[in-house]
Amino acid sequence: MHDQAPDFVVQIHSALAVRYGRRWLAMWAGLDMELVRADWRRVLRDYAANPTAVMHALDNLPEHVPTASDFRTLCASGPRPAWQPLPPPVTSAQGKAVMRELLARLQAPSETQPKAWVDVILDKVARGEHVSRAARESANAVRARRWVRGESEL
Repeated sequence: MHDQAPDFVVQIHSALAVRYGRRWLAMWAGLDMELVRADWRRVLRDYAANPTAVMHALDNLPEHVPTASDFRTLCASGPRPAWQPLPPPVTSAQGKAVMRELLARLQAPSETQPKAWVDVILDKVARGEHVSRAARESANAVRARRWVRGESEL
């Protein structure tokens, strides 16, 4: 038989039963407590692994008996856990090989001219195809710089 962590909702309900006594019991009279606990587990699922928020809620209980939604609001009003950076990713040998190949491709000399996109944009404009204003202006600016420099090609 393995050790199982105590159900956090059972622990919360135990604390609330001590704090509110008969009012707690009267609130759930006639209901199956396992169904009540299941609802609380669902409502408080985001706080199951955050005991600091649950303790904050237990330390700041109102005078009236809280519902699951009330208790969730109390948990949410607590201090946020400190930011923890994620550990660096573990990269497999295959992943490293893929990254090396990608890096080599990026560092290899390009077979196309560096500003060939200008000719593509200007050809589309010449054929009457729709080209965004920003693309047209960028291509025309590069073409103007080429003309000023006396470059016939990019």
